[in-house]
Amino acid sequence: MRITSLSRSVSIFLLVTAMLTFVCVSANASGTASAKGTDAATAPVQADDSAGPEEQPESIPAILQQIIDKRDSAACEERIDFNAVSGHFFDDALPYLNEAVASGKIKLEGALPLLLSSLNSGQPAARIGARAMLGSEARKFVLYGISSGSFAGNPLPKEQLAQLDGGLFASLGSVSTARKEFRNGKQLSNDGTNAVVSTTLFDHGSRKAYNLNLGLEKRGTSWIITSIQNVESLLDKLSQR
Repeated sequence: MRITSLSRSVSIFLLVTAMLTFVCVSANASGTASAKGTDAATAPVQADDSAGPEEQPESIPAILQQIIDKRDSAACEERIDFNAVSGHFFDDALPYLNEAVASGKIKLEGALPLLLSSLNSGQPAARIGARAMLGSEARKFVLYGISSGSFAGNPLPKEQLAQLDGGLFASLGSVSTARKEFRNGKQLSNDGTNAVVSTTLFDHGSRKAYNLNLGLEKRGTSWIITSIQNVESLLDKLSQR
């Protein structure tokens, strides 16, 4: 795969971080955000208000959807440990990216070779700095997408959007700020302290669905997202586009 666009390359590097980003970064997005036209099979998952007081891991996708639809960026930061997510992402993604670049599957251009070199640097300051910068930009983009209403499919007027800081990703035309929907939630494992939940994230900009395995940690009475367990398969899917 030959990547000729710097913005698309950045999307590949941080698909998962910005997806929580809700993840949620889609390269070469097309179409417009829409909250209409969903049927029972594809409607976003809803929280079950009749559930008991003990929070269950499989409820996390519904909670995330409520956060998106209510434009509650403060609740987002309470539910996602961005530092942990980005740390796990780089640990899992770098071996894949290094191999893909070495084999020619992915060709980096512009500033991306230098960025990859920094992420692999033997100099701790350079490596930590690159990770911190990219993680910060991903967090900034996610919070912008939520607080602006873009991820809910109902963005604020342009003059109000201009007052929000979405960082690098919000300025890239190929990064989707369209509506995001979590469409299911299934518990894969749970030992009482750590759990993994599978969900599908649908991006209305690219019209693509992404399967996510969310790593959770129980802190107090709440489950917090600390990692994405299927980073390699997500990068594989994007690199094939």
